[in-house]
Formats: sequence, C-alpha cells, structure tokens
Amino acid sequence: MRWQRFFDDLEGMFDWRNRPADAELADLTRRELARVSLLDRLLDHDGPLELVIAGGQVLRGPVAEAGQGWVMVRHGRQRHVIVPFGAILEITGLGRRAGVGGDISRRLTLAHVVRGLARHRCVVAVEDIGGRRRTGTIDVVGADFFELAEHPVEQPRRRAHVVAARVVPFTALACLQAWLDQRESAGSASSAPQAAR
Repeated sequence: MRWQRFFDDLEGMFDWRNRPADAELADLTRRELARVSLLDRLLDHDGPLELVIAGGQVLRGPVAEAGQGWVMVRHGRQRHVIVPFGAILEITGLGRRAGVGGDISRRLTLAHVVRGLARHRCVVAVEDIGGRRRTGTIDVVGADFFELAEHPVEQPRRRAHVVAARVVPFTALACLQAWLDQRESAGSASSAPQAAR
C-alpha cells in the first residue's frame, strides 16, 4: 500500500457523512479504547499478573499499587517490587477492563515514590536493565536519576558500610524493591528481587 493511500484511508475514517450507524459505533468504540492507558488497565485489574521485564526477570503476582509510569507487584509472600513502565517487556493475564483509579495514585510518578523511599531511609535492592543488582540506601533523587549509597542489605547505611555511590538514571531501572523495616530486609536479602527467569 502506498503512503498516500494509507493516509487517504485514515482521513476517510473521520468522514462522518454517509456512514452507516454500525460503522460509526465501531469507530467510536475504537476511539474510546485508544484513550485507555496501561495505568487505566492496571488500576482496574484484580488478580495475578506475569510481567517480563528488561534483563529477563519474570515477576508474578497481583498489582499492589500503580501510578504515573510505574507499577508495584506483590511478588512472593512479602516482596513488593516497583517496575517502571519503560522496563516492562510484556504482561500476561491483564484484564481488558479499565478503571479510573484515584486522583492521587494517578499523579504519583516514579520520582515521587523514590523520593519517599529516600526520605524514609529504606534499604533497597535495585536491578538495572542490564541485569546488575545493587543494594543500599537512596541518598539523592533528582529529576531523572537517583544516587544509591551501596551497602550490604543487612547493614545499616553507615559510612563504614558504604562501598560505592552509584548514580542510576530512571531510564536504566528495571525494578526496585524496598524494605520498609530493616529487620525485614535481613530475612529476605537472599531471595530479593530475583525471580524465575
């Protein structure tokens, strides 16, 4: 098909004169679906999902929370893993319904979530799109990056325990797991956020 014919066809789709009612209804349905975002579908989903993310990791579990450009999956019993939309390669099991969700959750960006983790001095495990995994505490959060003070997950963030300061662009993040309680991290360190590959 020539490009001109392709665009003529597209223009014809928007010519509402002389269109049968069935065609109008079908087109209206397609236009409504075109406005549905991934966030809309995730917010209305109830049940388990399987996410394949950059680096080949597979996460399985229900949606715990979602916001502008990210989703948190409850993977395993107590693990909550945050995944940016840009790191998701595919999703299996996502329903077709789309919810509206709360105004607050829709506005929360990945940067908001990461700033909250930094403010609470949470121990985190960071996996990048190359499959590298680091643990530590987030010290600084910029507009499009964060700085990780790398240290063993079972150790508190103290100067003596920090082995490196690593700047991670949000675009390089495959997933992030946080422990809100230091005692939790010690028990879960060996298994997080590694998943079935």
